[in-house]
Amino acid sequence: MFPTEIPDELLFKILNLLSLQDQFTITKTCLRSNEILQDPHFWRPRLHALAPEVHLLPTKQHFHKAFTRVLRETAFLTKNMLKIRLYFQMDPDGMATLNNQLRNLQTLCLDPWGENYIANLSTINQLLNTINHAIVTHQLPVNGVSLRLEGITRLPASVLTQHPALFAGLQKIELQDNYLERLPDNMNTCQTCFSLNLYNNPMRYLPASFAVLQNLQFLYLSEGNMPLMPAEIFQLTKLQWLSFSNMHLVDVDNRIGQLKNLTWLYLRDNHISVLPESFYKLVKLRELFLEHNPLSPLQFHRVLDLLQNIQFDVHGAFRTQFALLKNAKKANKGKAETDVNDLVERFNLLSMVPTVTPLRSTLRKRTLLSSGSEMGVRPILKSPVGNLL
Repeated sequence: MFPTEIPDELLFKILNLLSLQDQFTITKTCLRSNEILQDPHFWRPRLHALAPEVHLLPTKQHFHKAFTRVLRETAFLTKNMLKIRLYFQMDPDGMATLNNQLRNLQTLCLDPWGENYIANLSTINQLLNTINHAIVTHQLPVNGVSLRLEGITRLPASVLTQHPALFAGLQKIELQDNYLERLPDNMNTCQTCFSLNLYNNPMRYLPASFAVLQNLQFLYLSEGNMPLMPAEIFQLTKLQWLSFSNMHLVDVDNRIGQLKNLTWLYLRDNHISVLPESFYKLVKLRELFLEHNPLSPLQFHRVLDLLQNIQFDVHGAFRTQFALLKNAKKANKGKAETDVNDLVERFNLLSMVPTVTPLRSTLRKRTLLSSGSEMGVRPILKSPVGNLL
């Protein structure tokens, strides 16, 4: 489409003047333009404008993921507006401002292109931070040791900065059933927290400051995307209960042996085949959930010995699970439902059950040997980006 005499530098400047929609249109008809638009220098300002706090390589694919993320955030906020309004009952002006901000966000998400599209992308990110800041602020208690937040897609660092005393005194933080992908970098403010619930959040990232939460004893994650456990988790030596369910986990790091106080470990619905040899160091482990993992019968002997001890300690409730580890062909599918019922009964009798127990209400409906996992489908706003990327 463009003459070969035009230098790449000049062609780059020409393409940079076009709207993003026109840029993608040209890439479909001009091979040379498509090659130039793969350059990281082209995507860096666009990705930085849309997600400055997310450190991703500046590529077309990562921009696509970042934009899809903000579309889903906007859809989540729109869906939860009735719940959010309850927290603004005493602040009608604040609610009116929030409605205007959400309308502006929806408009920009549907059509962020044009000559000023980089500024529009930056505005989308700013609006999401501002909206979440307001929603979180209206749910904060005056004082207390427990916090429950609903209807949010982000936990802005600015909230923790503005309320350091409150977050420094929190012992229990419940963030389940939101649309969080990451925690703020200043999460170390919550140093007295001993229980953090992140169930049903598409978590992808834990900040380095997370390792400072040395008082954390109960940590629950599910429905996220972390193929590897973050290194920060292995520094939480007081951790007793850990859930890492349906997190696309493909490997358990050998450092898990450092969590010597673990008594309850929930690794259901992942892609684990072999447990690390250091697993045998979890001598306090009494509750282990490994259902719906492609476990290999070839495990380390010391790991098998530990699993056998756990099986004995819980009166055979994990017979089927252990059979899968020792010899997959010998798993008795006919007794799966009985095993589930036994497991539920023992689960309800545990002396140290946290407020939120994973899948307690639905565990009876599942079998130990069923394959796959249930993935929730989030509503997504329709946008030209779906056709462009």
